[in-house]
Amino acid sequence: MKKSQLRNIIRESIIELREQGPTLPPGTIGDPNANTWGGAAAWANSIMMIVFSHQNPCNFLIKRYNTLYAKLSGYTGGQNPLWQNQMAYKLVTFWTFMDMLGCQNMPNEGINEVRGLKPPPDWCYKALTSSQISEINSNATKIANELKGRDKPINEQYAGNASAWNNNAMAYMVWSFGIGSMLNNHQNPCNFLSKRINHFNNKMQGKGPEWQTMMQTKIDFFVLQQGEYSCGA
Repeated sequence: MKKSQLRNIIRESIIELREQGPTLPPGTIGDPNANTWGGAAAWANSIMMIVFSHQNPCNFLIKRYNTLYAKLSGYTGGQNPLWQNQMAYKLVTFWTFMDMLGCQNMPNEGINEVRGLKPPPDWCYKALTSSQISEINSNATKIANELKGRDKPINEQYAGNASAWNNNAMAYMVWSFGIGSMLNNHQNPCNFLSKRINHFNNKMQGKGPEWQTMMQTKIDFFVLQQGEYSCGA
């Protein structure tokens, strides 16, 4: 995947972080004539980035699943196809990720809570297309393969190795998602971005080509975020 494509994914993910979730009960958002959620890919990538970099991915997934399941309590489907598809995609994604990672078999990961979880309601699977289910399963496999046997979070694996960072798309995604989360909670994001750009411009001096490439990639991301936050406007 090209860096430009990744930037678009990160951009959409950060925008989603700023937005509040849909208001319940169902039927209150979306196009009632649509039946598939257009933001599924961007949302799935944002969740995968969190899981890749999280110290306790099972705990994160369990909490998100519990929260969403509680919101859907009592809903039986049949209203607002787009809303229904969106909620089903999220709930089945969390469930499939937990299953693929074997969260129910991991010690100290909320095992009692996992055993008490109910699977997604039947209407969730009916609301998803076959391609969406395949996409969810594929993403779950990617997560399992990435986390298998890994001792450190991905951002630590590439610390001090600019060449490896430049050639690993997931390293960039994890880093940029972390910065996006930081900006989302920063009191003065424009000041933060300006300082980081100046810092990396100064740090680039005298560095080798791989380090310069990595730093320029980060500067480009900061510049993109300046536009998102209307810095200097």
